[in-house]
Amino acid sequence: MAKKFLRFILVLLIGLFILMGSAIYYLHEDVPAGTSGIEADLLATKMEEAINKPAWNNVRWVSWTFPGEKVYVWDKYRQFLLVEWGGKRVIMNLKNKEGKAWQENQVVSGNTAAKFIKTAWESFCNDSFWFIAPTKAFDKGVKREMVIMPSGEKALKVIYQDGGVTPGDTYLWEFDQKTNLPTSFKMWVKIIPIGGIKSTWENWITLPEGAKIAIDRKLGPLNIKMSNVMSGKSYKDCGLEKDPFLSLVK
Repeated sequence: MAKKFLRFILVLLIGLFILMGSAIYYLHEDVPAGTSGIEADLLATKMEEAINKPAWNNVRWVSWTFPGEKVYVWDKYRQFLLVEWGGKRVIMNLKNKEGKAWQENQVVSGNTAAKFIKTAWESFCNDSFWFIAPTKAFDKGVKREMVIMPSGEKALKVIYQDGGVTPGDTYLWEFDQKTNLPTSFKMWVKIIPIGGIKSTWENWITLPEGAKIAIDRKLGPLNIKMSNVMSGKSYKDCGLEKDPFLSLVK
């Protein structure tokens, strides 16, 4: 009986590997060739104008909830960050990645605190990208290329050559031809074995400062939704009763 069960598990695993291999073979797309230079930079500039990048630069406080109930509060001027998830809480200085951590409102220290802070930093790198990726086309270490799509429309390939936690990731932005707002991107990233997976960027809202944020992303059957998006000049504009970062100020 045990041998039959093990044989069944082995056959099942082999079948899964075959299905995964087939999916990768049929769904995978190679990174399209592009051309760097003035036209690529112009596409990126139009995208920034469409989302009002200058207004985003003037946002001081911003907060949002990422799927999985991860709550972020970001003081962009001081580069302080608060992350809450699963009973854990971290405040940190993004400039030096130092901070403090709690679990169930109890202070933690040592390796536990270091682990929480590392997790908060890595989560922020990923989740803030999904929140504001169109603002990052001219970040340090970023290469931009124009790609001509089969339809004849122009798309923007953005290669993040360094920074974050997964340097080398590549994204291909497509746009609404009337508004220049991003409508989707395709991804070639380390954590996904299939290249060219597409995510839409939908349901654009305008923050009080004037910057535009898309709060819905459709990635296959998944809907990645940003909720409780707030911004302003003070922590009060993010629904907080007091400055959560006072203990970081020296």
